[in-house]
Amino acid sequence: MIVGVDSNLKSLDLYHPTEGWIRIDLSELHRIKEVYDKKIDLLKKYPVRALR
Repeated sequence: MIVGVDSNLKSLDLYHPTEGWIRIDLSELHRIKEVYDKKIDLLKKYPVRALR
């Protein structure tokens, strides 16, 4: 059985001989990653206060 895979930023495409092409949309996952990357960058700007 031969299975083909194609991946990029917005989707994961799989080819199965009997099923044909199957596309998995990754755009929402990418959006979530971008949002949290921005939040982490913002938090890194402020120093953490020492605990007493």
